[in-house]
Amino acid sequence: MSNFTKPAIMDSFIRLSQQMPIDKITVTKITKECGINRNTFYYYYNDVYDLLDEIIYTKMQKLFVIDENNYDDSWKASLRLIGHYAVKNEEFIKVLYHSMGRDAFGDKLTSIAEEPIRKTMMVYADRKEATEEDIKGVAYVFAKAFAETAVEWIRGRLKGTPVEIMENVINALGNVPDIIIKNISKK
Repeated sequence: MSNFTKPAIMDSFIRLSQQMPIDKITVTKITKECGINRNTFYYYYNDVYDLLDEIIYTKMQKLFVIDENNYDDSWKASLRLIGHYAVKNEEFIKVLYHSMGRDAFGDKLTSIAEEPIRKTMMVYADRKEATEEDIKGVAYVFAKAFAETAVEWIRGRLKGTPVEIMENVINALGNVPDIIIKNISKK
């Protein structure tokens, strides 16, 4: 039942978020939209915001892909996936942003992006003998930059499609991750 129920609850929430502000979505509205009872909802989630957290986390985790056979291009592939996801889900992303607020939305994106970025950077660290603490700092900076790029796109301050914006980021970064790790490992 979980294989059907949790995705159905998430999909119901996303559909409702396109019809009304997130703070107006209730458990009753979700369960009615989804065709389940309240107890089933509460079996999986504490409240609507717990559901929202899982939706954001689940969707974003799928976008940060680490290719163990090609770490050097993993971050590029992730950014490209994010660009395509943003094109397909622009309305929902903007609803989240406006419902959560700039800071909460940016903080959530930063926290989700930080771990996969850190894992990718650890591969560089193994090659360059950088410390884990150094890598955590670098991963935070990259995750924060990613979150701010998303926020600026939503606010209309970055021109182009999300796919074009991500390609610009990839081109701008070039081999910066490797250069940073090389420099911090010389300490």
